[in-house]
Amino acid sequence: MSCVRNNTYQMLSLLAEERPRDGEGPGPILTYVASEGILEKLLHWHLRRDFTEEKKVEQLKLFEMLISQSHQPLLRYQPVLRPLVTLLGTFSPGPASPVLENNLVLLLNQLCVSLAREPSTLELFFQDSTGQDGPANLLIFSLLVPFIHHEGVIGQQARDALLLIMAMSSDNPTMARYITENSFFCP
Repeated sequence: MSCVRNNTYQMLSLLAEERPRDGEGPGPILTYVASEGILEKLLHWHLRRDFTEEKKVEQLKLFEMLISQSHQPLLRYQPVLRPLVTLLGTFSPGPASPVLENNLVLLLNQLCVSLAREPSTLELFFQDSTGQDGPANLLIFSLLVPFIHHEGVIGQQARDALLLIMAMSSDNPTMARYITENSFFCP
């Protein structure tokens, strides 16, 4: 298991360091990771087994490293985005270890920083929470809200991330509507 973990980390570190080809196109490592669905396969492999908090923390750390260190706009690519959204969808409000909470909020914060740089990708994080005609759910927003009253670094990161989302809502009517109509921020 540690061999798989080490090799995965090495591969994703190379992906994070890779520069876009010809200024805009994906580099060869991203092309390979995307065409083979490596991130999805890795996550589904973990989900089929006992997806413990330790394994969730590992996955959070991998995605955080990718998002924060990548020289390419990874969130534009569905083979990166889908497993990330799937991973985030495994979290629900409720008690978790401080290590898990810290890594979750750190990833969410990095996502918000990345989204602020490239607001067009924000729409990709809206999900139909009911599968019917109910309101769309901004997954990142929903996951951050429980942490805004925490003290220390975790609370500050959650508040900073939410402020970035709020700032982006001025240019995004879907997000503004979600915040005003479906969140507890606007009574």
